[in-house]
Amino acid sequence: MIDKTYLEDKILKNIPILKSMGASVLDVSSHHAVLKFPLHENHNHKGTVFGGSLYSSCAAACYTLIYFLQIESNLLDRDLVITKGNIQYIRPVGSDFFVEAKVDLKSWNEVVDSLKKKKPRRLNMHVDIYVNPENILCQFEGEFAFLPGAKTDLKGIS
Repeated sequence: MIDKTYLEDKILKNIPILKSMGASVLDVSSHHAVLKFPLHENHNHKGTVFGGSLYSSCAAACYTLIYFLQIESNLLDRDLVITKGNIQYIRPVGSDFFVEAKVDLKSWNEVVDSLKKKKPRRLNMHVDIYVNPENILCQFEGEFAFLPGAKTDLKGIS
């Protein structure tokens, strides 16, 4: 089992903005990752969370979950990049908030099969932002690509 503290240290080092956003990893497993962010470090002039912070927190939650899955699947030889992202701001976020990234395990297993054959692959992710899990405030859909190297062309990746 991967230590949550190790994972948090790794994402804070690899994505420096997360440290200034006050990110913390609360939970991570094979099907989801939950991160927490404080309002204080992410507020706008209206006293609610800045939209850019919401988007960044979604991408970070996806990265956290995928990185965890890559470790679990022994697939750290691939670079991960976001290729698409779409966020829906349903209601303003006015306090500390939680960001939960989810992955469909069938889709992840298809990714693993492709990556083990050294083929590039894309993965779709879903993220909810909430203060209370029954009250979703934002939703994010992201597409991520696994590349053999950082300078790989994204064309032709399924």
